[in-house]
Amino acid sequence: TIEVLTQAVSIMQLKAEHILFQSYVESFYHYMIHQPKELWQAQVLLCDYEAERLKIYRMECNRRTTPMVAFVEDREYPQMPEEDERFLPILQENCGERLFSSVYLIGDGFEGEWYRGSLRYLCRGRRVFRGNNLYSKGACYGAREKRLSEQTAKQYVFLGNDKLKANIGMRVLRKGQESYYALLDAGTSWFEAQKQCEFILESGNAFSLIVTPLTGRESKEVEMVLNNLPKRDDRATKIKMSISMKSEKEVSVELQDMGFGEIYPATNRTWQEEFEL
Repeated sequence: TIEVLTQAVSIMQLKAEHILFQSYVESFYHYMIHQPKELWQAQVLLCDYEAERLKIYRMECNRRTTPMVAFVEDREYPQMPEEDERFLPILQENCGERLFSSVYLIGDGFEGEWYRGSLRYLCRGRRVFRGNNLYSKGACYGAREKRLSEQTAKQYVFLGNDKLKANIGMRVLRKGQESYYALLDAGTSWFEAQKQCEFILESGNAFSLIVTPLTGRESKEVEMVLNNLPKRDDRATKIKMSISMKSEKEVSVELQDMGFGEIYPATNRTWQEEFEL
């Protein structure tokens, strides 16, 4: 779908930087973090009901991390009739003993009063809202954050199914001081995550990328070895690196030998590396 839409953007000669892709799930997240905090202090339940298809989204935040990490789990119930006795058990299954601050009912399926019993259950200790513009408002919030780099976006990271769930970078020397150079940031849509840069190897024919998951797992280093790289003096090899994601968990790295000026001409030799997060 993204590929088709990207082609359409090209055909219409629109500027790529003016086009943003965002899922319904991410729109739900952006909508919620712009609501009063008491509405998402605990978990949030979203019920989307259209054409006898019910989708349930459950959002929660891990407030022990910096930035805070938000997750959304989803379940789908196809061929769901407008019957209170069918809807109530689904709600009970998804709510269980969990604490919810608010519940949102969206979609034409919630027109009418067929779910009175389910509504009474939902209203016990929870704020319940009904409407049809949650996704569109969330899309507007998300676009505004990406265009203006608002502070809210820096305080929270959304790790949905299509999001990169780890920071990827490398240690570099800048003006003699060791520092961290960010390549790909967690929370970026994997199909939009890409970076290109050039750097000089300190020595040898290898360097490491640092992968720092935001899911609680430990950080790890992934070594990149440039086999058959010509032997040169230390700090006499410039490498051009392009890094991107092949999927939510697969990282693709392309490396090219740029040499070092006239002293060490470029061979333009390339290496292709792939690894899983």
